[in-house]
Amino acid sequence: MWARVRTDDGELSDWFPVTQGLRQGCSMSPLLFNVFFAAPLEIIVTRFSQDEVIVRDLVYLKEEERRGEGLLDRVRRAVWGMLYADDAGVVSKSADGLARMMTIIVEVFREFGLTVSERKTETLVMRVKERQRPPPPPPPVLTIEAAGQRYAQTTEFRYLGGLVNEQGDLTREINHRSKAAWACIKRYATELFDRPGAPFRLKARLLQAEAVEALLYGCMTWSPRRNHYGMLQTTHHRLLLRVIGYRRKRGTYRQLSYAQALKRVGCQSVEATVRQRRLLFAGAVARQPDGRLPKRLMFGELVGGEDPGQGNPEQNWLTCLKDDMKMFEARYGSTTDKPSVFGVPKLVWSEAAKVEGGVPWHAGVLQGAERFMASWHKGKEEASRQRAIKRGDSGPKNSLDTAPINGAVGGRKETARREESKREETDRVT
Repeated sequence: MWARVRTDDGELSDWFPVTQGLRQGCSMSPLLFNVFFAAPLEIIVTRFSQDEVIVRDLVYLKEEERRGEGLLDRVRRAVWGMLYADDAGVVSKSADGLARMMTIIVEVFREFGLTVSERKTETLVMRVKERQRPPPPPPPVLTIEAAGQRYAQTTEFRYLGGLVNEQGDLTREINHRSKAAWACIKRYATELFDRPGAPFRLKARLLQAEAVEALLYGCMTWSPRRNHYGMLQTTHHRLLLRVIGYRRKRGTYRQLSYAQALKRVGCQSVEATVRQRRLLFAGAVARQPDGRLPKRLMFGELVGGEDPGQGNPEQNWLTCLKDDMKMFEARYGSTTDKPSVFGVPKLVWSEAAKVEGGVPWHAGVLQGAERFMASWHKGKEEASRQRAIKRGDSGPKNSLDTAPINGAVGGRKETARREESKREETDRVT
């Protein structure tokens, strides 16, 4: 790489080779990177806008048309939305469009002395859920070639800390997060969690600071379904039992309930935590200027895509956000004359999140989480009471049911009744 600098008298120096880069963590590094990277990106944007196939299959946000903006501006916003520093997630609705995009990127970067890592670049096909029965055979392997490079196809890859897979499903990501949470527990098992004399509050605080954070990394951007909440709850329940040091008695299958474990440790459910973080994140995004990329992505809508069909509603981030507000009773205390959202006197939630820098919004969300947990515990108590009533109603109807046969059946029934009594005591939420 060659460069020249402007001297004090305003003249440019002679060209000289650049042989020394910046040190790791230097504050000048991101500035110089952006200045240098802007030049090849502008050429890439121009060439993209001149290719009809790329423009036709370009994935971009459905945004209001801005005055004076044309095709070049739309392509520029789409390209900048695919970048994060020197990483990029190039997206197209066709294999031909993707190949053309990668060819232009490789060629332009090569002109500037940069290279696209063929080994680190992979392709992935986001599949549509098949409604046909039986499902059709899988499509052929996607082969993308660009300027002499050939990229391998994969079914999943990790990008910016999150796991992207061809089904767009959270199950694999949650399984990976669960393993990371248990790795945190094992890291401190000998020194803390397996020591009977270790302070219980220290165990609980380390669980929240390490394991729960590893389990819920990036959860504010998830769009989980009910089964995903169940998976997270199962992992969280087991983590709590490990911290409490609970051991089931031999011959029994009932363990300390999730509600009891939460009360013992003094924390909220994992579902409440996910919903709370998503609402707080939504408030922070709403306070950003309209042109910021996070706000455009989280509140925007992609052009194109497949219709999920009748009876299969789409589950996206905005629908989850609406459900969070419903579960946290965002309109609690609101009236027709004085509407409010989480106690903030505004009609629209995005405006309520901007009041006083989001301080009232933050406090209102925390109060909503408390209401959610109070209702959740009340529901668990009622479910426990109904199970106890049902077990009491299903007892023996006559003396023949309890009459011992050579002493064996009666003993087994008595043991079963004792076990039921233990389960009922364990299941009761105190």
